[in-house]
Amino acid sequence: DAVILLWKLNDSKESEPLAFQDEDEAQLNKENWTAVKTLRGHLEDVYDICWTSDGNYMASASVDNTAIMWDVNKGQKVSILNEHKSYVQGITWDPLGQYIATLSCDRVLRVYNTQTKRVAFNVTKMPSGSGAEGEVCS
Repeated sequence: DAVILLWKLNDSKESEPLAFQDEDEAQLNKENWTAVKTLRGHLEDVYDICWTSDGNYMASASVDNTAIMWDVNKGQKVSILNEHKSYVQGITWDPLGQYIATLSCDRVLRVYNTQTKRVAFNVTKMPSGSGAEGEVCS
């Protein structure tokens, strides 16, 4: 669907009907989730997501060859990262939230600066038999 749904675990412990008290214990421990945000921005399926350590921002990777940075509290796109030539299959934030790394089927790992929203580094895999292991460009 190219949509990201954010869910929240409800804190309230609703009392279970008496009929379940002697039944399956799974009913007594059932979790109650509520969809709180719908993030729309990708054109095709989302392949991977990651969060900043404080939980305020998220990044998503998609089959549409893009990655998107999201402000989770506002439910809005911060930036669309669209330099890849093939689908983005992996994405992660660094622990300090200063960089996002994306890996694509175009055989390039891109490292983005989250402040400038620009590519800081490209790491490429050279074709086999080229004699080189890889190349880092800034």
